[in-house]
Amino acid sequence: MSIVSLAKGLFKKFIGKTDDVPRSSAPREAPQEFSTSPAPVDQVDTGISKREQGRQIALTRKQIEKDELKKLAEGVKLKPLHMGRETTDFGSAIYDQVALDPSKKAMSVDYWLQKLSNPKYQSQQTVPGTTGVKRNITREELEDTNIAIFNPDKPDELIGGLLKVAKDMNKNVSKKVILNAVVRSPAVRSKIVTFRAPKEYKKLQDSYFDEYDNIFKDLEQKVRSAPDNTPVGNMRIDDATGQMLSPLKTNQLSAIQSARKNLYERKVQLDEYYQNLNKFGQHSTGRETFELPNSLAELTRDRPNLSDNVTALTSAQRRELLEDAFEKTYGENLGTRFEKLSKLHNTLSKPRNFKTPIYANEHPYRVHGPLEYVEDVYQIPPDLMPAKNLSQAHFGQVPNVIAYSRYGIRHVDGNPNVKVAAIDEIQSDAQKQALKTIKREGGKTKRVNTFNLDAAKLLYEDDIAIRQARGDVLSKELRDNAQTLPNDQRFRITQELNTINDEVKALQNTANMAGESIPQDIRSNADFLPFLNPQSYNDFVIKNVIKNAPRLDPEVQWVAVNPTTRTLALKQTGETKGKGSGLAGNWLNYGAPDGSTGIPGVFQSKRRPNSNELGEPELTDTKGTAFIPEVFKKLAKQYGTEAKTIKIAKSDITKPFKIIGSEAQPQAIKNLKYKNMEATNEHYGAFATEAEAKQALMQRIDSQSIPANIRLEIKEMDEFDKDLYYEAFALKITPEMRGTPFKLYKKTGGLVVDLFKW
Repeated sequence: MSIVSLAKGLFKKFIGKTDDVPRSSAPREAPQEFSTSPAPVDQVDTGISKREQGRQIALTRKQIEKDELKKLAEGVKLKPLHMGRETTDFGSAIYDQVALDPSKKAMSVDYWLQKLSNPKYQSQQTVPGTTGVKRNITREELEDTNIAIFNPDKPDELIGGLLKVAKDMNKNVSKKVILNAVVRSPAVRSKIVTFRAPKEYKKLQDSYFDEYDNIFKDLEQKVRSAPDNTPVGNMRIDDATGQMLSPLKTNQLSAIQSARKNLYERKVQLDEYYQNLNKFGQHSTGRETFELPNSLAELTRDRPNLSDNVTALTSAQRRELLEDAFEKTYGENLGTRFEKLSKLHNTLSKPRNFKTPIYANEHPYRVHGPLEYVEDVYQIPPDLMPAKNLSQAHFGQVPNVIAYSRYGIRHVDGNPNVKVAAIDEIQSDAQKQALKTIKREGGKTKRVNTFNLDAAKLLYEDDIAIRQARGDVLSKELRDNAQTLPNDQRFRITQELNTINDEVKALQNTANMAGESIPQDIRSNADFLPFLNPQSYNDFVIKNVIKNAPRLDPEVQWVAVNPTTRTLALKQTGETKGKGSGLAGNWLNYGAPDGSTGIPGVFQSKRRPNSNELGEPELTDTKGTAFIPEVFKKLAKQYGTEAKTIKIAKSDITKPFKIIGSEAQPQAIKNLKYKNMEATNEHYGAFATEAEAKQALMQRIDSQSIPANIRLEIKEMDEFDKDLYYEAFALKITPEMRGTPFKLYKKTGGLVVDLFKW
């Protein structure tokens, strides 16, 4: 499709804006635009002819450009896929090939079409640091960057994009024009917004409570060990220890124990909040500030003072017990401890800017019980794409969402030091809606690429800049010689300046008119975003998870996909019809535990064409490989690693007491050939002690955050228990994957995949 109108004010400048959406992972370094500047006017000898001045300006400009391109090519050779950045997650094959191209001047459109779209002339060189990643260019990347768009029915016919504009204008295209189009493309500039439970904040909260609890423990111990002259007949039995105590000590201990109970209950509430985010699946409440329990605040407002509860104490006894036991024993230390608590409380009470998970409560779409639950949202920065009302059912607070992923960080096969990022779901609301629109219109929808709209201006940049530089020379001459220039010479200079201004305006108008002729009748409601096809955005998201998950937890060494037999096919009644279990699209994307698209004898459901109704069940395909496992296999081959089925822990293997249950549908259990309900159990939490598990279970029941049909129970399991694990297809992450950029677009994609199978 041709480049849309370049009307004035349609888009803001691409470089120099910042994205103010918070993110928890390290921001990606924005690639720099490639540009050259005309020679400074002070360096131009005004004593030579006008023609020679113009020639020198042009030569100087070309030399600057030549030097920069040479430097750029050397950088690409040393650091492929970096696009001039020190560190980055992704790089472009177009950028590398254009930077390394031997051309020294602006070349024809046909030259670039041959170099960029004809596999015969594309570099097949393997990217250093990999065993199989090629520098070949995909047509999907050419279209997403709006460099070249081809007729889907005639793949060799150019119908839109920057090169089509250049061809219509009979303009040659320089390297820098293409490079800048790549740099400003949406996929290259994409960002991650991470939603996660804030671990460091949780640690602060835990240290706060632990410090308070330690103070209460010390006070309790001191009360028990203090001298007591109470007659035996007045002594009482302490329920906690069976020790004989005086009524005074009983009252004191009761006050302390009441305070500790209030403290524990508040801590459990906050632990529940984090358990909800990571394990149980309750919707985030948005509670992101710290609240001190009133009872605890009252008890500790003026340091521990128990005298109100021991009215029978004599003055001497009170002095001995309170002053000696509390003040002399702790002295300044107690004051120091309360000062520390005060500082912690002030820190915790400040509003927080972290983003907590939003969709942890969508039970069918995830496997519960991870060490940490994460939602990553991949967006186009607002400076590239003004906020638009995209089809977006999720994460509406983040503009311009390409796709999102949800995953849990878990232990691998009994090893507490090895972890896996297990993907629950990958989805793109906007692309899903675009695909529906395309299907509804029989594949005739022509999406309008709204990116790189001003790229055509760069075709005229050199012409405009040379004239402007000449104008600067003349203007300087007028300024510097205002008192000495003869009138006729002043008139000639002024006339030439007027001519230059007219030429510049004409060139600018020509540039602004490029691509203006897109007829309204071919526009559609299908949003244009990069990575239209599920295969494409799955590949993009998986590579992002490989990059981001180890940043969140350095012990992550694998990335896996939770099979649909653990999620949608097992839990959703609406996707089950008779013998069918799970939609065909879920089997196609997530697959079975072995990475295939089916299980022998297991049926899948398919929606009827142009309908939400389910048709008759069909046997799953046991010979195919699901999309996400297929990406794993290709990456394993490219980076010399392994992709295979591994065992993943349902919950923290270091905490033996589990809250377990099952959300599986009875019919789905039968259809998927599970032997019993036990096999479908999920873990809704893991705890160090049985008491903690019981307390959490009561909270679960009271809050009704788990569906009523789920029977929950506590079970003790060690790390060797086979029921602690489930199988999923996974990829081993190599140091190269962590430390070197991924190629943005894989070999297959946009123009190959059949959209209608979805």
